[in-house]
Amino acid sequence: MGAEDVIFSPDGRQLLLVNGTRLAVVSAETWEPVKQPAGGKPVFSMFAFQQKGALLATTDGHEVLVWNTINGRLTARLQCPAHSLSVVTLLFHPDDHHLVAGDGKQFWGWDLNAIKSGLVSSPPILASTSPFLQWPDMPEVLLAFSMGFTEDGSIALVTRQKRAWLVNLNSDPIQKPLHSREITLEGLGEEDWLCSCALSPKADWMAVAANHNLRIYKLNPDSFEKEIRLTETGDAVAFSVNGRWCV
Repeated sequence: MGAEDVIFSPDGRQLLLVNGTRLAVVSAETWEPVKQPAGGKPVFSMFAFQQKGALLATTDGHEVLVWNTINGRLTARLQCPAHSLSVVTLLFHPDDHHLVAGDGKQFWGWDLNAIKSGLVSSPPILASTSPFLQWPDMPEVLLAFSMGFTEDGSIALVTRQKRAWLVNLNSDPIQKPLHSREITLEGLGEEDWLCSCALSPKADWMAVAANHNLRIYKLNPDSFEKEIRLTETGDAVAFSVNGRWCV
């Protein structure tokens, strides 16, 4: 099959090939295909791998499907909250037990422990939690909406349009957070928007791709540190595992 998207799993052991309604998983150790996920015909728009497990989450923007990449089976169908908009962000929490999604106005999640333990029939239909973060308005044009986590999953970086927050998560990360504060982003111009953002593993630095500039902020207290001109708009920003490098 041809591929519109090619995505490595976090452990680098599998390669996901996506072409519209078709998914294929290839072993990066043998370069042989594993059993192809089957069981639905949506046009996939977003994907998320477990950090250490075998689950792959996909969405067409309205429903989230969870697959087992070892046997290719559809493991669960996840319902979004009533009156939610199209899913624009999808990711696993670092504990690999929870999956988080957002639509530009709210974030919600699912507890996947029942799937992992095999206590439910397959494929079950799981309802989402109530939103654990939400805003009263929805922008006419959504330019940025994302979430990222520290390595231990206790703190989240949330971005929306030209604003960002550090969120101290509950022990159950998809319940109402313990505390949140807005990050002071100095130096953003009227025409700047947050194309992508990343939080360092220890939550002491934040990297922001704003149009054609990479901006680095030190956190707690917040201060602008450096700006690097990019030749292209930064679609993805990430820190190295030790937090010493940003790409």
